Amino acid sequence: MVCRVRALLQARRHRRIAPRSQDVYLNWSRQIARHDPEQHTPDLASDDILDFLVHIKDVRGLAGSTVNLAVCGLRHLYNEHLERGWDIWKNIKIPREEPLPHFLTRPKVDLLLGTFHDARYLAFFTTVYQTGSEKIGSVNNY
Repeated sequence: MVCRVRALLQARRHRRIAPRSQDVYLNWSRQIARHDPEQHTPDLASDDILDFLVHIKDVRGLAGSTVNLAVCGLRHLYNEHLERGWDIWKNIKIPREEPLPHFLTRPKVDLLLGTFHDARYLAFFTTVYQTGSEKIGSVNNY
């Protein structure tokens, strides 16, 4: 196993993969080996890889960005290092998480401000909105 790990690391260095990426890819190579210790990692079929990816997404509940790192690491292991040439990777669709918007539409602002019944809070949040302050947490509570 140590010999294979060294060969994998040499191949990754040769392809000029960043050191942090090398660590992440190696970690995913180890995780798939631990996932099914009965089978030898190079002997896994593409269906076994897909099952592992479904497992880390659905059972372990990992985020899409983490699953994407696993896909990249395993794709490198099986396509580049073990030279499988699988085309399963193009069929993997990872839903991207939508970031929170940096601004609210006018109707959403009206809805938000309409939820305040106390004039103090309405005045405070109206002022925050109008001044463009994004760091409400930095305002001291009285």
